[in-house]
Amino acid sequence: MSTKEPCQNDFTQRFKLSSCRGFIVLYMNNDVLPAKRSPLVCVCQVPNQITYADFCQFCGPDFINQISQMQIIRISDHNENRCYSILIKFYCQDSADRFFRHFNTQF
Repeated sequence: MSTKEPCQNDFTQRFKLSSCRGFIVLYMNNDVLPAKRSPLVCVCQVPNQITYADFCQFCGPDFINQISQMQIIRISDHNENRCYSILIKFYCQDSADRFFRHFNTQF
């Protein structure tokens, strides 16, 4: 079950965030972007103190305007009260790649 929560920010009121509980399995290779990839990016372990609106503001208008959907994933384990993850779908692959290259290892 998911709930809808608006991203309360001046430049992000055009889409809704959805939230769910669950887990994800990631396979990482930080060296090279794979040839077969999608315009989805997962930001893992965002501290709970950072609100959804704060995260949107941190990303900035250049990236936020390229996002078509955001899914908040609350981890259902012992970290439940400390962090969450965000699955971001971009309109195009180029935007997803730029976001990854810009923010990888900065969070």
